[in-house]
Amino acid sequence: MRIAEIHLYQMDLPLNGTYRMSEGAYSILDSTIVEVISDTGVSGWGETCPVGPSYQPQHALGARAALNQMSPGLIGKEVTGPLAVRHSMDKLLNGHNYAKAAIDIAIHDLIGKTHGIRVSDMLGGAITDSANSYYALALGEPDDVARAAAEKVAEGYPRLQIKAGGRTSGRTRHRDDPQSVGGHGVHPSSSRLQPGTDHARRPAH
Repeated sequence: MRIAEIHLYQMDLPLNGTYRMSEGAYSILDSTIVEVISDTGVSGWGETCPVGPSYQPQHALGARAALNQMSPGLIGKEVTGPLAVRHSMDKLLNGHNYAKAAIDIAIHDLIGKTHGIRVSDMLGGAITDSANSYYALALGEPDDVARAAAEKVAEGYPRLQIKAGGRTSGRTRHRDDPQSVGGHGVHPSSSRLQPGTDHARRPAH
């Protein structure tokens, strides 16, 4: 089996409301969908979706640029397994693992469909049929965050993620406390913590 075609699609991924972080607010995420088609006509699908352009070095336009850089060199490559395709990508482009991940996911999907097996079985088998989710709370006033946290716990979320940066330290500690939501698992996210500071689908070119 060989790679015959690779197609990229840009998709606006709407969020349920506005998600605020220390460096910006988002109501839509820019996602890139990758379709890898084999010479037997089977399609595998993958995706990469960075959280905006300033949360991490990865960003959507960079992902599509990297994918466009690699894709022509992957056409005709034999798919003997995901690792072989990964080695081919590494020869074509240094770094940009977040973009390569989309093709890696698509290759796993392609192999699974071709052989009629689940990707989880390809990776050794599933040990559970479900996984606990968590809710990421947006940056906001402590009372508002505490209220939202209580609502999400009532909805059944076993874990919450809170933003620890973007406010003075005194205000951050006022309500964003595990005890405010009944002692449930609360995981601080402080990648931007600073001392004393507060849809249409279309082809991508």
